[in-house]
Amino acid sequence: MRVPHGSYVLVADGRKRLFARNDGDADAPLLSIVGAAEDKNPLSREQGMSQKEIAHHMRISENTVESHLKKALKYLRTNLRLLFTYAFCWII
Repeated sequence: MRVPHGSYVLVADGRKRLFARNDGDADAPLLSIVGAAEDKNPLSREQGMSQKEIAHHMRISENTVESHLKKALKYLRTNLRLLFTYAFCWII
């Protein structure tokens, strides 16, 4: 995955979100944190809520909850590995 200059990257774990901007080039990104947020009370299985309960609480369908969870997990699986590699290389 290449991160073009000036692009933004979102890293999230369900409770915290970091927004970073690439100030370097696509081959050697230099990520700068431009914002952070934290959910005080996220709706998740971490709190013991099922997809059905989340859907009821947010007034959306269970299929929508399932779809969003699948998309989020797929994004995290495919993109976080690269971000951690960049961060590890930067620390060394």
